Formats: sequence, structure tokens, C-alpha cells
Amino acid sequence: MDIKKEIEKLTKKAKFELTDKEIELFIPELEKYLFGLKLLDKLNLSNVKGSSRPFEYTTSSLRDDVVEIYDKDLLKYSSKVKDGYFVFNALEKKRKE
Repeated sequence: MDIKKEIEKLTKKAKFELTDKEIELFIPELEKYLFGLKLLDKLNLSNVKGSSRPFEYTTSSLRDDVVEIYDKDLLKYSSKVKDGYFVFNALEKKRKE
């Protein structure tokens, strides 16, 4: 396989151009990548079941949602309150825009 020709075909399909110097820079990198793919081709995966999820999940790693009611007395310590909620400057600026 002529790697330089493969890079030229790939760049043509991707609709961008590389100079000869840039192509020469990519060749060693691409050779390493292709070597890795050849190693993967040699693996015997005939007994491996295909899966989109490599691990079986029996429980969710997410926490359960817990509703926490805050003490309404906390509102008296805030400089801005509207309809029983804290008001933040970032939200006010966004609404004005």
C-alpha cells in the first residue's frame, strides 16, 4: 500500500489539500495507526459477543432525586427575592436582553 497515495485520496474525499511537506509529516503517524489496525485484525474475536454496551448494568449509577425544601426564612438574608425565590444578577441581565 502506498501511504502517500492513500493520504492524497483521503484529502481529496475530505475536500482539503495538503502540501507534499505536510503529507510527509503525516506518513509516520499514519504508519503507526495502520500498524495498530493490522494487530487488531489478527485478534480472534469469533467467541466474542457483539454489544453496543460492553458492560451489563444492574443498577443505576445515578443518585435518586430527592426534593429538599429550603427554609423560607433564608430569603430574608438575600438582597433580591421575587415570588418566594432567590434572584441572581445573571438571570436578571438575560431577561432584560
